[in-house]
Amino acid sequence: MTVPALLGLLLALAAVSYVVAPLIWPRAFGIGVAVPSVSVGDEVETLALLRDDLLAQIVDLDFDRAVGKTDEEEYREERAALKRRALAVIRSLDERMQSEAIEESIEREVSRARARRVEVESPADGADLNDEVERQILALRRARGAGVARAE
Repeated sequence: MTVPALLGLLLALAAVSYVVAPLIWPRAFGIGVAVPSVSVGDEVETLALLRDDLLAQIVDLDFDRAVGKTDEEEYREERAALKRRALAVIRSLDERMQSEAIEESIEREVSRARARRVEVESPADGADLNDEVERQILALRRARGAGVARAE
């Protein structure tokens, strides 16, 4: 075997090893590494940082256009792409913030309902269960201001 053929064979073997190695040992190359779970608060913070970064990129692009670093067509394409990404991030951020507000509202209502329930007296010894239910209904009506008379 000649020296050039041997060098070519070694070079081909090295190229194949370079391409196949990540498939054989993915963790050694950072492939398939588990992504840590992100809490909702961290997710909102990450989205806010991404939004700020995208808006800063738009400002930088506007500045580059003003000083003549980019041509008009490239400016329009990049700005449109950045605006689409920023809009998607802002929408996602709004959805997360709205869902957090809804969850907080639900928790407040549950706390209020628990507090009202504690305020209602427990039935006295020997009191009829129906009387207790009627008292609770009446208390609920008063709390809501319904003013509907009890049906008999």
